[in-house]
Amino acid sequence: MRNLKIVAVLHKSMHHAGYSGYSQFLGCITGIKVIHPKPIIPYFLAKFIAKIIRKGLGSYDTASLYKDLQVILYILKNYKENILVHYLNGERDIRLAIALFSKKKHIKFVATFHKPPTILESSIENKKYIRKLDGVITVGANQVAFIKDWLDIKHINYIPHGVDIDFFRPNYELRTEKRILLVGQHMRDFDVFNKVIEKCLLKNTVTKVDVVLHKAYQNKIISHNNISVHSGVTRQRVKRFLSKSKCFIYSSCRCYCMQFYFRSNGLWFANYKYCCWRECCLF
Repeated sequence: MRNLKIVAVLHKSMHHAGYSGYSQFLGCITGIKVIHPKPIIPYFLAKFIAKIIRKGLGSYDTASLYKDLQVILYILKNYKENILVHYLNGERDIRLAIALFSKKKHIKFVATFHKPPTILESSIENKKYIRKLDGVITVGANQVAFIKDWLDIKHINYIPHGVDIDFFRPNYELRTEKRILLVGQHMRDFDVFNKVIEKCLLKNTVTKVDVVLHKAYQNKIISHNNISVHSGVTRQRVKRFLSKSKCFIYSSCRCYCMQFYFRSNGLWFANYKYCCWRECCLF
């Protein structure tokens, strides 16, 4: 499409860092219109409408409705232009705009899906709206075949989650002890994490554990003299934690390029949701 206007429907959760994949993506595209949840109708009315149309169709709340209405207004204002609407989080926000304009040839809708197939299937029981998408971006290789079949969609691209290798460069001189690092709380299995750490500490294969997460989740981590829990830390401090660690524990092996980068730079990448504690003892 020539003279294409791009609209990005943004979603920010409390676990998203300011220096996030979303912000990096948006920084690569000039002239993009970013849709934030701006309250353009009274909250009580938005809450009532969102409640009616949200069941079984993916996440949809008052913020979603505010964004939906802004997309509709933008399309109406620029109706003669070629428009591409990109839902940066395809698991939510997709309702009214796509229902009204999906059949218009000069208006296209795409979405990026972040959740694994099992969660997508259970959280979006009714595919009424997402099946109207013209294209899909996946961030996990295991999503591709599933979404092609699930949505019966032809245009699908796999773009792996990445690591800013200019910022997160290893510093081998700082790795003087066997340290493990866990960052974040979204979709983490803390019960399994705690059991893995207990085993490692008991076997004396780990000397230090750093956990970086939101303060509301600090009570999920077991108490131990060798475990330090941190909240509200800066990017530079996270970088130092990573440089000192010999094992980075993450909830999923679905971020393949992240896994490759860490291992290629001598940092063990352990997926505690699927591996036994011995995997963390190999480093």
